[in-house]
Amino acid sequence: MANYLGLDIGTTNIKAVLLNINQGKIIAKASKPTPYTIKEQDTAEHSPEQLYSSAAECIREVSAGFEVDGLGISSFAEAGLPINENGAPLFPVIAWFDNRSQAQVNQLLKKLPEEKIYQITGQKPGFSFGLFKYLWIKEKFPDVTSQMRWWLSVPDYILYRLTGEIFTDYTQASRTMVFDQEIKDWSDILMDYAEVSREQLPNTVPSGTIIGKITKKASIETGLPEGLPCAVGGHDHLCGAFACGGIESSMAVDSSGSSQALLFFRDQFNPEDKLMKMGYVQYVHVVSDQYVIKGGLKTAGKALEWLREQMNISSFDFKNLSTMNNPLKRPIWLPFFQGSGTPNREPFDRASLIGLTLNHSKSDIAVALMEGLAYWVRDNTDSIGKNTGKNIEKIIAIGGANQTSLIREIKSSVLNIPVISPEIPEPSAVGAALLASVGNGEFNSYLEAQQSLHFPAKVTEPNLQYYEMYSKIYERVYLISKTALFKIHTELHKLENKKEKE
Repeated sequence: MANYLGLDIGTTNIKAVLLNINQGKIIAKASKPTPYTIKEQDTAEHSPEQLYSSAAECIREVSAGFEVDGLGISSFAEAGLPINENGAPLFPVIAWFDNRSQAQVNQLLKKLPEEKIYQITGQKPGFSFGLFKYLWIKEKFPDVTSQMRWWLSVPDYILYRLTGEIFTDYTQASRTMVFDQEIKDWSDILMDYAEVSREQLPNTVPSGTIIGKITKKASIETGLPEGLPCAVGGHDHLCGAFACGGIESSMAVDSSGSSQALLFFRDQFNPEDKLMKMGYVQYVHVVSDQYVIKGGLKTAGKALEWLREQMNISSFDFKNLSTMNNPLKRPIWLPFFQGSGTPNREPFDRASLIGLTLNHSKSDIAVALMEGLAYWVRDNTDSIGKNTGKNIEKIIAIGGANQTSLIREIKSSVLNIPVISPEIPEPSAVGAALLASVGNGEFNSYLEAQQSLHFPAKVTEPNLQYYEMYSKIYERVYLISKTALFKIHTELHKLENKKEKE
């Protein structure tokens, strides 16, 4: 039996799975809370030692009593830390969602046009990226960066502790905002701006590359055998997408948790200006020679949970569409609780409930929000289709907010394509384990590895009758009201700012 360990460093929890690739099934799981400390509002840090200790505990627990043939790591991106020549951390890990480095973003944009940055990195500058965390530390604590030997993203640091090797994969490198997507290496322009040398950054390799082996010290700490092969994995969104079948260009992955990410796949990096203006980012996939186009909405499952609490509804798992009112008789949500996201990228847009009457029930309002989130998905698939020529034939739906059958039924009928929901526990960790197995020569291709999994999947087919009704609402109400209300929301933002200044 070939057992591969997948470790996923998540925002909330650190998870580990042991995947038997002959059976295509998980044979053991473990989880620990991700340690972090809230410093002030919107600022948070991780202790590097606590991160590693929690990861080591997960590894020990999941591997106990089993033979392990390799290890791969998935992780949240952007967060990183400086270490010295001896590998000792010089500063806590600033969490990816910590916004303290917004000033550093503004400083970069004064030096380099956004278009130039996008052409190099495929990314839009934002405080989450590793570059800006490094620049914040450099400005506030210059004595720290003067001692820095390497800057490592979180999974790179964990792998360093396990193997003693300094490497990163292309997807994690992409989220530093120092990585050139065209040449798949560090950008001279951005290194010069940050005043870091190539020698201070890890070697970059494709996801799944075996970069080292478990050291004697790490063997004692984790219980893994000394000499066990370890591989770089990748950004957690992409590892999860890979495990669930996000490989083919005709598919898109709808990853809907607290926020929502939409992933589209292509075989080249093409930083079109029109995609940048719509807010899409592009970077290397964990699957060799593929890239992703990523769109997003900051609030999805979080909005559903908020509404459930406000309306005192125990669950949104209503039976099915046929038991609900006709969609044409329901109100319509614009689900922009924290901006509209792609493809319009209007940060001041707000959620709006349109057409509410005294005849509407709680369930009408709740289902309308699900429909609003589905219209947002269609808006993005339509926009990507128009601007890249992609014809999306299937949606892979993952994440907690996609687990109710009703929302998958709604999305399938709004888009008029099948929605597939693989029942894979901890898909990011499974993806990391699969990548390690590919790197260790167990499979001839990424597709062969993904198809080796034996997890059930729910397939929801579109209802043509509902598609026709949804199309009328989408074209005649959703798209038109989105444009019209943007001006109102912008004015509301101006009024709020004026009041705060007074």
